[in-house]
Amino acid sequence: MPTAKKSVAYRRRGAVGALTLHGAIDMFEAAAFHETARKALEDTQAAAIRVEMSDVERLDISSFQILSALRRDAAAAGRTVEITGATDRVLMDAKTAGLSL
Repeated sequence: MPTAKKSVAYRRRGAVGALTLHGAIDMFEAAAFHETARKALEDTQAAAIRVEMSDVERLDISSFQILSALRRDAAAAGRTVEITGATDRVLMDAKTAGLSL
């Protein structure tokens, strides 16, 4: 029986931490997203964090808040956050919320 993809996963690849999101990341996934983002921040061997969003259907405001906090906290630690693969829908939702990805 195939294993379902986790909605949020983290893995370091060299000096880059890869935070991968799948599906709808909303208030039901916010706790898992927050915890995984915290793990990415705690991984001091990752000089940068890449957030891969090509499989994301949508994000809600709680997810945008977590992304904003991730960027803020990474910057405070001298690290960067790169968003990759954001779909047009996600980009439009971010724009509507007054955010830039």
